[in-house]
Amino acid sequence: MYRGDLFSVKSKYGIWKIWWRFPLAIVLIVTVAHIQWFINIGGNQVTWGDFIILPVLVGSILGIVWTIWGVYRARLIQMVKLMHHLVEGAKDVLLLCRQDSFVFISPSIRELTGYDAQVFELSPHFFEKLIHKDDQGGWQAFQRALWQGEVGQPHEYFFQLQTPLKGVVWVRVEARCFDFYGERFCRCVLRDISDEVNLKKTLKRLLEEDVLTGLPNRGALIKACMSLPASNPVTCLMIDVVELRQINVRFGIEAGDFVLQNIAERLQNLSKYPDNPGLVLAARVVGDNFALIFHAPQEQVEWWMSQHISELSKPVFSENLRLFIELHLEVAYHEIELDEELTQHQLEQMLRAAYLKLHPVSLTG
Repeated sequence: MYRGDLFSVKSKYGIWKIWWRFPLAIVLIVTVAHIQWFINIGGNQVTWGDFIILPVLVGSILGIVWTIWGVYRARLIQMVKLMHHLVEGAKDVLLLCRQDSFVFISPSIRELTGYDAQVFELSPHFFEKLIHKDDQGGWQAFQRALWQGEVGQPHEYFFQLQTPLKGVVWVRVEARCFDFYGERFCRCVLRDISDEVNLKKTLKRLLEEDVLTGLPNRGALIKACMSLPASNPVTCLMIDVVELRQINVRFGIEAGDFVLQNIAERLQNLSKYPDNPGLVLAARVVGDNFALIFHAPQEQVEWWMSQHISELSKPVFSENLRLFIELHLEVAYHEIELDEELTQHQLEQMLRAAYLKLHPVSLTG
């Protein structure tokens, strides 16, 4: 029954919308024969074969050929419309293309790009114009490798589209090339993965960034400092915000958070100064403690901090919170010499040693 629905020309077009070509061809040929007979009525004698039999035979052949062409054309239209119905509700975009043109584009291309399929069918290179400038080179290399069979099948590629409605959209394409009657085709399935990419970025930010201050956290600090070369010593500068607990009690937790955010902003500004002695990263490691890792001797770090400690310790003022808080910061240093690349264990020991210099009470519990 499905085969009948797919290939039957009656269900959509009706029998006379297909087979009308056959009698029309006969009538046209016989009419032409009659016109020729009237023109030549005074000339050579016209036989019955020239007048009836031959025109009917030629008209029949022409009608059959014309009708067969109409049947196949009708079936092709049906199949194309059926394909559109099959993929109309799908979120993924299906493309069937030759190297220089599109054979089929599913309607969901509009949801992805903001343009109808007809736009890309009329101008196949328009799709490449939507690819983000950062991915243009990679896209061209991907296309070249795909059509030349230099990559495995199917092959995945990730790129960005610059769309008029959604802005930048992340897309994953799964492509497979195949030969069909001596011609090379490629089937591509495109999926909008912007939500997945944004979720991964958010998770990464939560894993590597302190939510309150926006500074890197302890995990990000360790990751950034791994494998530092042994060309220079490594120095940890630990900063403690003294009496933060008293600030929270007296002015409220919101005030304490504001103080930490203000110090984090100052550290970010200090890290941009060109005179810093090999600063690798500044991070909030725990509570009211900040750590700065320098790929430089402790002596240079101490001198640099002595030039900027007053800027870092300025009172915190908030007009909205009606706060004016004097800051008291304590700092501690710990340096290690490297024989090889810095390891995670060495970094953990250095952070612990600097922390204990600020909080010696921890040694006795």
